[in-house]
Amino acid sequence: MAPSIHQDVLTVAAQTPHLLSAALALSCDQVRRLRGNDSIELQNRASFFLRKAITGLRKAMNDPTEASNFSTICTVLFLCTNEVMAGNTMAMRTHLHGAENLLSIALGKNRHEAVTDLDDKKLFLIRWFAVVDIFASIMSLDKTTSSDGQFWNIGAPSGTSSPQHIDEFVGFSLELMPVLARIGRMARLQRRRKALGSSLGSGYAEMADDLDMLLADNILLTEQQLSLLFTRASSPSLLHTQDPLLVDEAVYVHQMFVHAALLHLYRRVQELPELDPKPAIALASMLDLLGKLRPESPANVLILWPLFTAGCEAEDPELRNYIEVCMGRIRNYGWGNADAASAALRAYWDESNGERWDVFLERRGFDVVLF
Repeated sequence: MAPSIHQDVLTVAAQTPHLLSAALALSCDQVRRLRGNDSIELQNRASFFLRKAITGLRKAMNDPTEASNFSTICTVLFLCTNEVMAGNTMAMRTHLHGAENLLSIALGKNRHEAVTDLDDKKLFLIRWFAVVDIFASIMSLDKTTSSDGQFWNIGAPSGTSSPQHIDEFVGFSLELMPVLARIGRMARLQRRRKALGSSLGSGYAEMADDLDMLLADNILLTEQQLSLLFTRASSPSLLHTQDPLLVDEAVYVHQMFVHAALLHLYRRVQELPELDPKPAIALASMLDLLGKLRPESPANVLILWPLFTAGCEAEDPELRNYIEVCMGRIRNYGWGNADAASAALRAYWDESNGERWDVFLERRGFDVVLF
């Protein structure tokens, strides 16, 4: 997150016990994973702060003057993120739904409008919610969030045509968010269409033709939009970092996300075979960018979703081993959902028998949130 927002969160947390407790609960679990330490003391401490955060949050949500405050929504998102890292996706979705409702109240009439003119705190909350929301739904064919894109209109500032920089918090340009949302919706539409099939009756053939044309137009539009996003530059604030290599690595990470989005478009929506040049080139480009990241770079913590996508497409055993090594780098930062991602990948490699990965994940009941 941006330094100014980071300071805002710390300042508000120091004055809001439930927010501070939620942050401390997440921190305790993060330290435990970083150390590989499952001590009862750390678990009890995290549980204590978690209970304190939930108790305070309930009181705040019952007070109309506090329910839509920055501190309240921030607490919900901390709890949501904590459940993501713990692999508790059911609890995560409960918190995510709560965050959506509170954001709707906080934004009021602005909820369906461009959000770039909102103050920094609200924009930060929307970014945080949106990135979890997107990655809670894009890998899934049936577990969707109710917002389905209403908060993702985070484009260039009003009245300008200048491209955005790469966002340090999410790892890619915010312009990619609505595109990812659309790809997820189109993939689910394709799946539902196949499931219904000819059971729709005699009018199905005409309906199918119309849907083919609509999807073809959307695929072309989405592909064009993604191709324009490759040129996004690192955030200006990174130019003053103590690690100048991060400036280049931020670009590599962003471009990995764009290639991963193309892979989802080609394989799940357009349904191209894996050996088709388009998905093959997208995968090769992702792997080339992955090789440019230093093993010790903090940028590795951002690439779980594109890395998982590459792993789903990987057939070569050596490449799969390399993907596992890269997953380990994310795990070394205390990112608990890397464990769930690795487990799903290994199951897919062992059991899929050529089945497409999103279909396999649905059939086997894997609910991975790759944030």
